[in-house]
Amino acid sequence: MGRSTVSWRWSNRRDELGNEIDCQAMCKRLCAGRARGKTSSIIIVAEGAHHGGAYGVAEELRALSGNEYRVAVLGYLQRGGAPTASDRLLAARLGAFAVEVALKGATNVMVGEVGGELTLTPLEKVWTDGRLVDSWMIDLARKLAT
Repeated sequence: MGRSTVSWRWSNRRDELGNEIDCQAMCKRLCAGRARGKTSSIIIVAEGAHHGGAYGVAEELRALSGNEYRVAVLGYLQRGGAPTASDRLLAARLGAFAVEVALKGATNVMVGEVGGELTLTPLEKVWTDGRLVDSWMIDLARKLAT
């Protein structure tokens, strides 16, 4: 990672605790890390979480801090490796199910598999019932970041 790569979770403009993200506070935290001698950090931006994606986050930080930030967009190989036979089978099942329910008129739903059964989840539920990161993981990340 580059000298000015940074560490933060940016999801729907909320931090890992579900609070609105304050870019000024984020920059202060990053600058404080640099002052302590940190030479790098990492920011993780979820797909679609910011209007400009990871590049938009980097641009906002650049405008606020004057520092340069590098963006690396990971493909499926970096995220989890080549798909296995079961990955491909699941993709085929979900794709066929999605077409089937779309032809029946289903809209605003997401297909998935729960307990081996194909299911539909309303998109509204996905947005409103979001799960937050466990607090022990956040504490660990903060300890490792110092």
